[in-house]
Amino acid sequence: MKTAGADVVISPYAFAGHRIAQSFLRPNVLDFLDIATDRSGALQMVIEEIRIDAQSPLAGVTVGVSRIHHQFGIMVLAIRRDEQTRFNPTAQEPIAAGDYLIVMGEPAQLGKLENLAAQTGSPRP
Repeated sequence: MKTAGADVVISPYAFAGHRIAQSFLRPNVLDFLDIATDRSGALQMVIEEIRIDAQSPLAGVTVGVSRIHHQFGIMVLAIRRDEQTRFNPTAQEPIAAGDYLIVMGEPAQLGKLENLAAQTGSPRP
């Protein structure tokens, strides 16, 4: 498939094998992910990527100053910038225009953060 031009190839056999192995090696992590992404509505957490626009009030501030966790209850898992990923960013880590925030939270709260990330001309958080 890659020879034919595909950028990514996902093998269902490899995926299932990896999941089975993880269920033996890290059963609590797998249980957490199953609970967090449960579609029944009881508890639903989503991992999402959110692009920071140039005019966003989040561009040019640090993770701590952004108050993303306090304001939205969203965890910033990583910042992706120029093909590099900073996992578990500190409060002092800057957020720049064009960055992708890899975040985890409830869908409604993620929607609010997406709006802020795309907002223009707003006061800083």
